[in-house]
Amino acid sequence: MDNAILFEAATKGIVSKRVDEIDPGQLSPERFAWLDFDGLNPEKLRPLLIGLGVSDAEVDELLRPDYEYWSQHHQECVLSKVQVCRLEGENIAHVSLIIVMTPAAVVTARGGSVAAIDKVYSSYRESFETVGKSPAFIYFLLWDALVDGFLPKIFYVDNQLEELEEEYMGGKAGADVLDRIAKCKHMVRALKRSLLPMQRVMRHLAGSKLELVSDESRSYLSGLFDHMDRVSQSIDSLQDRVHSALAGYNSVLAQQQNNALKVLTIIATLMMPLSLIAAIYGMNFDFMPELRTRYGYFIVLGVMGALGGAMLLAFKRRKWL
Repeated sequence: MDNAILFEAATKGIVSKRVDEIDPGQLSPERFAWLDFDGLNPEKLRPLLIGLGVSDAEVDELLRPDYEYWSQHHQECVLSKVQVCRLEGENIAHVSLIIVMTPAAVVTARGGSVAAIDKVYSSYRESFETVGKSPAFIYFLLWDALVDGFLPKIFYVDNQLEELEEEYMGGKAGADVLDRIAKCKHMVRALKRSLLPMQRVMRHLAGSKLELVSDESRSYLSGLFDHMDRVSQSIDSLQDRVHSALAGYNSVLAQQQNNALKVLTIIATLMMPLSLIAAIYGMNFDFMPELRTRYGYFIVLGVMGALGGAMLLAFKRRKWL
């Protein structure tokens, strides 16, 4: 559902309406609005954005369906299109999110459910009463919620890697370990792919002097950019953990193969002298005195057993077993 929230800067009043009840021409820096669209419908977004002063060319670029990321800002407006991560079962998917800020409004439009939007809905009243003086307060609340939204995904991937490490280090790794490590690697790449364009937007805003961003908001922007850097470092650490998990699993797998080869080698080594004895007495010569011995069969078996036992004892003393 498309929602609109009107803010009266002078009286700190808040009024909730439908988007179609809002006339962009009646909005101003003193009476601004947050317009939230549940969908990326160009037929709804285009006239509204143009009514808020966004140029036709910028609207065309912003609403292009083949653009996953797009950003543009100047003194009249800040426009961004990003991909927001969300958990879908055991995978991370992306949802397109458009965020536009003008002197009189903030516009959001999403291609699916975005937890950050719901978070801002639950906190905007308190923030408006304390720091809300312009649309920038909603704009940075949204970005702060978007950055916070990375943390549950980072914790989820971290827990998955922890479980994997416990499994293969404990010798309980299943046949799907490599697939699960690959899934974690894909999720980390999805997080990084989502965060990098957001950092770019914040970096450009932090380095530009826009009238839309007051000095008070700019200090908030600096803190937000630092928050993004910390999240980026956490994702980089996750990426290192994925590589470590893969290397650790390969190491354990190689150790298991070495142990199996070691057992096979010991068995083959034990069988060599026994096979030699069996081969000697299996030769078809007419004159082999031992063949006439009454207890020759049992003596040879005893010698073979004693020889095998002596070799096992020697291997154990050398800690080959």
